[in-house]
Order: sequence, then structure tokens, then C-alpha cells
Amino acid sequence: MFPEIIFTGIISVDNIKTTSGEKNGLLGGAALYSALSASIFAECGIVSVIGMDFPKKYLALISGRINNDGIAIMRGETARFSLIYDKNWNERYIELFFGVSKYLSTELFPENYKQAKMLYIATMPPEKQIEWIDFGKKLGFIVAADTNSVFIEKNRNLYDYLLENTDFFFLNEREAQLLAGVDNEASIFDFLQNYPGCYIVKMGKKGSSIITKEKEIIKTSAIKTDVVDTTGAGDSYAGAFLGAYISGYPLERCAQIANKIASITVSDFGVNGILDINSCEKIV
Repeated sequence: MFPEIIFTGIISVDNIKTTSGEKNGLLGGAALYSALSASIFAECGIVSVIGMDFPKKYLALISGRINNDGIAIMRGETARFSLIYDKNWNERYIELFFGVSKYLSTELFPENYKQAKMLYIATMPPEKQIEWIDFGKKLGFIVAADTNSVFIEKNRNLYDYLLENTDFFFLNEREAQLLAGVDNEASIFDFLQNYPGCYIVKMGKKGSSIITKEKEIIKTSAIKTDVVDTTGAGDSYAGAFLGAYISGYPLERCAQIANKIASITVSDFGVNGILDINSCEKIV
């Protein structure tokens, strides 16, 4: 069976320290959090680059949930991130090593992925996302993307193109404020309604808001949970949302499902919480 959704971005090995403890050598990466979450609902593939040092047990684990035809193994080291969270869940990166992930490109896209319905572009510099957006549009994909506040602050001028040319665009509250140039929620929604796509604002404990293509605003509540590690929560949300959407769920239900998956993600370190979900029946 051909994958329905293709994810592209980083796969990494992470070291994470929170007030709940410390774990090293965790499987991670924005694209992987998203793909694993979406795979609960749909057939998924992933385009990424890992190094010769990537643990074989992790590659086998990925292959059990996601088509890995798009994972290139190159000579060199896998991306590696080390971060610490304080009691308020503010993150501080101790190490940011991108390794062979810098070689990720559309040229690595497998032929058998071209029959997919959707392309999701995980967080990466906007100029790289634009390359992937144009690539996906040429293939007739539904195109979705996520972003990061650091990239917005450095290259705000590129984001009008992203907002105009994606079918789904995910951003958190801070990122939405930076793009809109305002702090007020209503003004942020007004700003996003000027663009033609569907925009999903992830608001943490406040849940999430969808600005639809029809300019409707749909709000959903977050799910209370005991938080262990917030890494990848937004990525998991996006993947679950898109997996549910491709499976035929209406937008509001997609957001509710995504909130649930995100709450499961933060209840354990790394991707462990997602891996414990064996069936979408436990979610929907």
C-alpha cells in the first residue's frame, strides 16, 4: 500500500532533562514525532537523512510504523539535540548538532511516494520549506507545514509566501503573534483570515484554534495531563491532526484528536507515549 501522507524533516537522537528526570539517547526529531502520530490513522512515509551512527533498533522501530523508503543513510553523524526544561517548561538548548540532516533535499523523494495525497513539511528554515512547498504543489499534493519562532524572527518576509501557498499551516501562539505583529487573539485571527489556507494555532493549555478556509473559527479545549516532557508536543499535534483529516474526520474532531495525542506525548519522555498507542480506536 502506498503512503497517504509524506513527512519531511529531521530525525534526531535527543538528550532531554526535565523536572521529572533525565533521559539520553532518545529517538526524536520534528518530522518523526509528526509521522508517528499520523501513522495511528493513516499510512505514512518519511523523507529524512540519518548518519551511519543511527541506532539500528530505532530504524527497525520506525520501519514497524512508517514506510522508510525515504530515509537516506549517509556517511557522517545523525542530528543530535540536548535540551533542558525549567519548571515552567521553558527550554534551553545545550547542544544543537544537525549532522547529515543538512543534506535533506527534494532529490531524496522516492518515486513510490509520488502517489501520496499530502506532504507535510516539518520545522526547517523557510527558504527550505519554500523549496518543498513548490515541489509538493507540482506533484498535486495537499501541502502542510509547521514553523518556529526563531526562523520567523530572522526571515519574517518569507512567511507571506508560506501562508499563501500551504493548505494547512500550524503555528503556536507566540509564532502567530510574531507573524501578525499583534498580541491580541482576535487580531491574530483577523490577520490569518486574510490568507487562503487553513491555519491551526496551537495554544498549549488553552487548547487550539482553527481558522478555516471559509474564515470560520473553531476552538477546542486542551486535555489535562501530568506533564513529563513537552518535546514534540506541537509536532505530534500536527501529525495527528493531518492523519485524522486524511481519514475523513471533520476539522473540529481532528483538533480534538490532536489534543488527545499531544497530551499522551507529553505524559512520557520522547516518542514513548506515541509508541504505546497501537490503534486509533483508543483515541477516537
